Amino acid sequence: MDSNFKGLILLTMVIKEFAYMRNVTTKVDVFSFGIVMMELFTRIRLTGTIEHDGEHISLQEFVEKSFQGGVDVVLSIVDDAMDIPTATQGGKVAKVLELALSCTRFNAEERPIMKEVLSILLKLSHV
Repeated sequence: MDSNFKGLILLTMVIKEFAYMRNVTTKVDVFSFGIVMMELFTRIRLTGTIEHDGEHISLQEFVEKSFQGGVDVVLSIVDDAMDIPTATQGGKVAKVLELALSCTRFNAEERPIMKEVLSILLKLSHV
């Protein structure tokens, strides 16, 4: 499946949340925040083309699959311009990407609230 199409599917998920819930909640903002964080750290756009093991996958799937290989694989998908000099900082980057994935869970009720996201980010900034 083309990754542009998968990007459209993710955007459609957000629109469906509006339709089904009949009101706007911060869970949509949390989803968007997660996507922006993944785009920022990987320098890959949501609608960009990503090929992995011969198939086109979404940005979210790409980040998720990187975690199967451990922290070194996660760091290999991070934009080289970020220049991560220490293992401690690399661990923090991996935690931020893990947080970004949790923000983009399919079920909105499984996503953290922004207060939790902020708390995690503040803890990471002080470690």
